[in-house]
Amino acid sequence: MTKMPSAGHKNNRRWHERFKGDVAAFVVTTTLAGFICSMLFSNCFCTVELSLERLTETVQATILSVRVDEQGPWPFEYGGRIMCSSPPHEVKDPLSKQVVLVDSHSFEGGEMPMGTAGYIDLSWRVVSVKLEDSLQFVIQAYSQSGAIARQSSVTFRTKYCNVSRGICKIGDSVVEITIAWSHIVKHKREIHLEGHV
Repeated sequence: MTKMPSAGHKNNRRWHERFKGDVAAFVVTTTLAGFICSMLFSNCFCTVELSLERLTETVQATILSVRVDEQGPWPFEYGGRIMCSSPPHEVKDPLSKQVVLVDSHSFEGGEMPMGTAGYIDLSWRVVSVKLEDSLQFVIQAYSQSGAIARQSSVTFRTKYCNVSRGICKIGDSVVEITIAWSHIVKHKREIHLEGHV
């Protein structure tokens, strides 16, 4: 088990610890900077990064749908990736700062998972966002070689409740994103005060 320092520790801190899992031994590297904690689990087969951050005064963003307008061309001929971050980060930032909603590289054949009427089947749909912050979506289309051929972004301001819709143009294609915002209840007394969840 990796021992974690208190959340109030503001200095960068890194330490290593070895432990044996069910399959292979891992080396854990943990870095703490403010309230953001990143842990790298690595062995001779792979490296997995787990990033944690404590958020206060948050709302829940549920991505109801991501839909490609069928009147335009399909932008993901060779697959693609859709991710979001809050606060918005440059695309060049490490993926550990992004929440990947879907990546065609994770699917057999590398095709973007698609439902009916242009709707994309997301692997992840719910994220927490600071109430006074914003949520940025980045859409990337891959080339035949698997590199990023095109990308675009759209940013949403958070809401205490209600639904937001935004348009993201990638090449000649139009992608519509619909989000439902909801308050995260911390205490039972909040339910009594508002009369509902």
